[in-house]
Amino acid sequence: MLIDRNIFFLILLSFQIIHSENILKIKENKECENKKDMMRHYYCYNDTEDESLLDMELIDVVIKYIDLSDEKLIRKGIKQLNKDIENGEIKYCIRSILTNIPWVNKIYIIMPNDKVKYLKSNEEIKEKIIYIKDKELIGFDSASSTVFEFNLWRLKNFGVTQNFIYFNDDYFVGKPLKKSDFFYQYNGKVVSYAIGINDNISRIDIEKYHQNYYNEIIKRKEIKQDEMEYFFQINNTRLFIYKLFGDSAKIIKNNHNALGDNLLESEEIYNIILNKYHSPNDCLKCIYRGINQMIYQEFRINYIINKYNRTIKQLNTKYYDIKRKPEKVDLFVINKSCEEYKYFIFGRNLIFINNLFPIPSKYEKREIPNGFYILETKLKSNMILNVDYDYNRKVNTLYLKKRKDKYSEVFYIEYQNDSYIIKSLITDSFLEVSEEIEEKRFLLSFNENIEGDKQRWYFLSNNQDYYFIVSKNNSKCGIDVTDNRVKNNVRMQCYYPNGKYNQLFKFISIKQSNGGKFLEFNFIIFFYILIF
Repeated sequence: MLIDRNIFFLILLSFQIIHSENILKIKENKECENKKDMMRHYYCYNDTEDESLLDMELIDVVIKYIDLSDEKLIRKGIKQLNKDIENGEIKYCIRSILTNIPWVNKIYIIMPNDKVKYLKSNEEIKEKIIYIKDKELIGFDSASSTVFEFNLWRLKNFGVTQNFIYFNDDYFVGKPLKKSDFFYQYNGKVVSYAIGINDNISRIDIEKYHQNYYNEIIKRKEIKQDEMEYFFQINNTRLFIYKLFGDSAKIIKNNHNALGDNLLESEEIYNIILNKYHSPNDCLKCIYRGINQMIYQEFRINYIINKYNRTIKQLNTKYYDIKRKPEKVDLFVINKSCEEYKYFIFGRNLIFINNLFPIPSKYEKREIPNGFYILETKLKSNMILNVDYDYNRKVNTLYLKKRKDKYSEVFYIEYQNDSYIIKSLITDSFLEVSEEIEEKRFLLSFNENIEGDKQRWYFLSNNQDYYFIVSKNNSKCGIDVTDNRVKNNVRMQCYYPNGKYNQLFKFISIKQSNGGKFLEFNFIIFFYILIF
């Protein structure tokens, strides 16, 4: 019996399709079995998978930090640098990470301190935050963050993921970002973008500027670590890139922001510096930053562009001096030069950062424990907040007065959710920010009920036992002494944050007062606790 030609070809085509599908299934099953034996961070490439390699990749964050206000910190032979003054930035750095890149796996903090004082105990934070002693990482004490950056490959001994994002404590994530803003898939593995922008400066110009900087620097008697020396180090970096890859090397610049990194590539860079740079110890093993150092971020992005032809990613990044008011962009840094800043610059900057990231993370400690306090201004000792009550007008007014140990001076402070309430003991009412009486100036009043954020406050430490008290309802204002001459009966206001002593207050617990001065409060407080 003869078979029609068309039917014959249809039958043959069916067998081929079935055979092809079986081969594909066998291949997919084999690939899936092989995955179980793969390394933690690299996966075999399979276009048929619904979930991409990047989605499966675990990404840690690594932060370099130091707290020189820590009395327990001992670093023999290393002097304090003005750049390293503690301003609480790491607290807001962590908030920005948890808020805007919540997909990160772990946060590792490299530091010489035993702990970050703003965070809870190690046991309470270990699910997300892990400390690494910097001396354990590189084997010696150093005041140069550059040395730690060129030694980041050693993090492989501490459980850090192969791909990670590197931060300093003054780096911030201003807007929600994805893994794909830092990394992408290439040739079957996850690799980092080179985050930066094109720089059209030529090698000839770099060499000219480099010589000019050098001529000025050698006239000095000491290393100042100022802007001139920083740009000299930038030029060190770029000239070394030209040495490695020739005059046709591509050069981009980085705004000193967070960037994606890789342990294997970091070790490769370390060995390049060790074997080919004219002054390797200045990058890898020095105690202080010197003019022969290179800038790690600048070197890394330009190395991976020229060596591996990596893709350039142009995120919206900014570099802010601490004197400027920062704005939320994708990535930004708030940095200090080595000039002498007036004291209020640090306070004002702290308030600005808190405005950007006001909500505490679950890993932070409370600034002030719940309890009864008097509030003393930093302008003058024994000048404290006092509530006057006008029985005829039924108006409560907050003044600055000389301390007399009366219960009109006592406030009950309680933490609720993410902020504090301040309750007057004499009026049994809550301090609130009221209407604006002129630009940047608001009245303070009292309310018997909590009606929202008007009665809620943030307490921001200046790391010297004093706090800024900033309104949650209007983060553009904080409690302020209207007259810095500190006369008796000066009325208080809520005013635009300026970081000055007018806006700094010490919370003095009644339990800490000496000489039995607060005996008259005992019965009042006892009944108050029963009722509140």
